[in-house]
Amino acid sequence: MGRFNTILPAALCWCIANIGCAQEATLAGNWVVGGAVSTGISSDVGWDAAGRLEGKTIVVADGKLTLPDQTECAMDRPVAEVRHDDMWSFGSAGGSWADLGLVPTGIDYPVEVLALVCARDADAPIELIVQSSDGVVLLDVGDGVYVPLHLAPST
Repeated sequence: MGRFNTILPAALCWCIANIGCAQEATLAGNWVVGGAVSTGISSDVGWDAAGRLEGKTIVVADGKLTLPDQTECAMDRPVAEVRHDDMWSFGSAGGSWADLGLVPTGIDYPVEVLALVCARDADAPIELIVQSSDGVVLLDVGDGVYVPLHLAPST
């Protein structure tokens, strides 16, 4: 069954057992964009979008994600999902979420997904995929390409 996690005094979110809640408190900060990763079929559009972000800093604060070009994206509330290595995820080319950095629990990949609504839609990322229990944060830049986000060291 589920449980409640309190991360901010007034913010509760419903969680599935063994999944931490990807709340503002856990995602807030400066994140450095890692190199693009993909498995299955992807397109040049996704790789180009990822290349423009690699090595740059994304800021998460006040319920939004700000891209390096200052485009602001509102973050929806986290939705608990279970991803699988299947045709719906990767198409007929196959692939594994483990190749993208997620850690499986058995054959499942429990994650939380935060949809992004950006002020500028062209080349804007689609969603954050968070595996709080393992500290994995992926930014889905579209067309089958993802970039890992790494919390920047405090200065």
